[in-house]
Amino acid sequence: MEAAERPLPWPGTKTIMTSLISWISFDSRGPTSIYLGSDSRISWQEMGNWDCGRKLFSTVNFPELLGYCGDVLFPSLSLGVAHNLIDTNYLFLRYDDPQKKKEKLFHFLKQGFSGYPKGQVAQKSFSIIYCTKEHDLMSSVFHVYSLNWDQVNGFSEDKLTLPKKSGLIKAWGSGKDSITKWHDRWQNTTEKGTSRSIFSSFCDSLASEEDKFSGGPPQLVGIYRKGNGRTIGIKYKGELYAYGQKASEENNLEEIEWRNTTFERIDYRTKDIIVDAQHHNKPKGLGFSR
Repeated sequence: MEAAERPLPWPGTKTIMTSLISWISFDSRGPTSIYLGSDSRISWQEMGNWDCGRKLFSTVNFPELLGYCGDVLFPSLSLGVAHNLIDTNYLFLRYDDPQKKKEKLFHFLKQGFSGYPKGQVAQKSFSIIYCTKEHDLMSSVFHVYSLNWDQVNGFSEDKLTLPKKSGLIKAWGSGKDSITKWHDRWQNTTEKGTSRSIFSSFCDSLASEEDKFSGGPPQLVGIYRKGNGRTIGIKYKGELYAYGQKASEENNLEEIEWRNTTFERIDYRTKDIIVDAQHHNKPKGLGFSR
């Protein structure tokens, strides 16, 4: 069969995706923020890669973050719908506590999955990560849950234990070993125990290309003490990206926060660190130029 005639793989069984992390940040007064970070690569086994795949979601009207790793089709489509229904006040009520929101979200996802054609049920496992916040400002309490599926066990749920200081909550995906390696390297430097060391080590893991299924620009979303979910754009290899997509001058870039791969806050117009923003050191001899 000629290449032009070769049928495309069915994405529910042939596509895989890779590196995902969550971490929490503290200051002297307590927890300040929680984040999800991912790469942007989706792979079709031997058919090639696409480095613009959205893997994270952040809501504007609620303090919610969503992300996924593993098989692509069901999580990506279902979370896109869930994200919109949360922001339109359809899925959650304002007074729902984190446990109630988790129950509603996971029920919605399981219900959707139950209608999957039996012959096209995902062949690979997947995990959906849900981060939320209870209360606001100094009363903020963060929570992280995961919904997992595989062919042997079906669905399972976890509530993750959060560190008592700035630290990695968990890494998922085929890039987990590489993420752990680079995280441990950064934790043996003067930058250990900081939010920037976790994100920098994640970016170094991607740049190392140690996991062939991880690649493209990093994606980042977060929840702070004040307010709801945030989309955070990233300067990567000299260019600006949001959810894996290259930014354009036609976009309204001032509407989101921008950072570089050492987690410094940057000005989207100059792509340089914001005046008076905190500078972050990168230990010599560690990591890649990105």
